[in-house]
Amino acid sequence: MCAFSFDDPHIHSCICLMGVYEGERCQYEVGVPRNIVQQTQQSQHVQAPPPPPTPVVTYQIKQMELERQREEERRRSYERRIDAERRRIEEGRRVGVMPVPTRDPVEDQRIEEMRRRDEELRRIAARRREEERRRQHEERA
Repeated sequence: MCAFSFDDPHIHSCICLMGVYEGERCQYEVGVPRNIVQQTQQSQHVQAPPPPPTPVVTYQIKQMELERQREEERRRSYERRIDAERRRIEEGRRVGVMPVPTRDPVEDQRIEEMRRRDEELRRIAARRREEERRRQHEERA
């Protein structure tokens, strides 16, 4: 027995008690003479309407290129951050392993002398300002 749709010949379900299948539909139908089945099969081959056309997809080439460039820049930025972090971690390891540089006593002495000289100049300038202020105060009084 064949069950099919007259509207759409592609929909077909066939249950043949004789077990003989050929083509789209069953070759023999139980209880119907063979020549009738063949005639009905031939007359029922109706062309299905063609499927609707697929929509035409238009791609914006410039937009796609900009998107690709942005993605590329994001990837590079991420890689730079990862590399910088990796370098920073490696530098930290190296610093911990490196010996502490020894200080030069001559350089330390020179720095200390410059510090003393600057402090002395600041004291002298402060003393002058204080004397100038006293003088101006005495002149007003």
